[in-house]
Amino acid sequence: MLKVSPNRILLIGGRAFLLGIIIAYFTFSMISLTYWEIFLGIILLFIFYRHPKIFLAIIFLEGVLLGMYRFQTGLRYWQRQKIPPNASLETTIYNPPLIRSDSQELIIPPILVSLPRYPVYLPGDTIQLKGQTHYLPQWKLIHSAFISYQIKYPQVHLVKSQVWSFRRISYLLKEKAQISLQRVMPQPSSGLITAIIMGNKQALSSRLQKQIKKTGLSYIIVVSGLHLVIIIKIVLAILLSLGITKKKRLIWTSLFLLIFIYLIGPSPSIIRAGIMSFLLIIGELNYRQYDSSQSLWLAAAIMIGFNPLIIKSLSFQLSFLATAGIIYIYPLFKQEIISHFPSISRSEKWALAYFLPSLSAFLVVTPWILYQFQIGSLLSPLTSLFIVPVLPLLMTGGWLTIILAHINYYLALFVSFLLQGLAHYMLLIINLFASFPLSQVVLGDSWRWVIFPYYSLLIIYLFRYYYKKFHSNNTYLS
Repeated sequence: MLKVSPNRILLIGGRAFLLGIIIAYFTFSMISLTYWEIFLGIILLFIFYRHPKIFLAIIFLEGVLLGMYRFQTGLRYWQRQKIPPNASLETTIYNPPLIRSDSQELIIPPILVSLPRYPVYLPGDTIQLKGQTHYLPQWKLIHSAFISYQIKYPQVHLVKSQVWSFRRISYLLKEKAQISLQRVMPQPSSGLITAIIMGNKQALSSRLQKQIKKTGLSYIIVVSGLHLVIIIKIVLAILLSLGITKKKRLIWTSLFLLIFIYLIGPSPSIIRAGIMSFLLIIGELNYRQYDSSQSLWLAAAIMIGFNPLIIKSLSFQLSFLATAGIIYIYPLFKQEIISHFPSISRSEKWALAYFLPSLSAFLVVTPWILYQFQIGSLLSPLTSLFIVPVLPLLMTGGWLTIILAHINYYLALFVSFLLQGLAHYMLLIINLFASFPLSQVVLGDSWRWVIFPYYSLLIIYLFRYYYKKFHSNNTYLS
């Protein structure tokens, strides 16, 4: 009889799988695996299933090997996709176009197609392309799609349009919502609100995008976990006011989340947040305690299992790191402050409730941004203190304005007038902090190596903190 709980096997195996993906990502050209190593591990599991320590050690090793093998098979699949120098192909568009100021880009994995701004090709369109392909030595991910070739301004012929494509409808709904907001609200307020509620950065001017990046507020224009939390709270509050029971509230919220995620687009950050949100709802429905740490690891394992190359996506990396910072560092800050300052005022608690989560994410995310770009913002925790509290009001008002714009123009105009006050406040904060001379730090290329000792020391410190906490709790219970 097996003496190890399935939950422990899943936890150890899942984390080992992620470790294997990371190892393969950095050592792909040095280590090559076949399915025989995996098969040998399965045989050893059957041999040692009565010995818990050996069994778990094999589970860990097998998880690492599976992760490495999964990454290698995924990468080899895309490497085998050979496109001739002079391509002539007919394909259906599934991803929405990336609209630039004077051009558009179509994602047709593994090809990125650059086209003039008009006519716009939509999801569901079947097109015929003829053009010269260019191989990209450094492959990249765009919206979780593997790209290794590019075709610039080919001949394009529209074969047919699939009018009732779900992706097409969601894209057109987003476009219509953006136009509705612009009808009742001028720029740059309408662009800022569109970027926040839909993650559409193209609605912002290049200057405003640079200012947002400089102040460390890029997360507000990328639909992520923060946005989903706000949306869940708004939906639950509306359903509660209608007198709907808890079980039905959770079910309706799940359906709304599915629709919202599909409408906005499945970016790595929103998929991660969506999986964790659904795990929370499932736990509530089954009266199970929600473990945010295990949910984060499970979400990462699911996403990487489906698409191992997503680990190269900076959006995935930053979303995972930011959430890990809030899960592991924020409770530490909260506990230490409460133990040292037990009599802080309500206003101080309110300020810390917004400042500490941002600081926790900042401590984990900013070093990685510095490693990737050699430049990063130092103001994110402080600017978040002024911006995050008004986000729920701005998001609620933004969606309400869009809905009212299709019911009564003058009523939408009245709500948008009130909403512009919040938008102007946010623009004022962004302008103010972007003007600070020390808002960004530049890290020389020779100093990039410092990031790895920093993360090593941070992990060791957190491990020791939670290890002591776990044993002290066990001692108290005994």
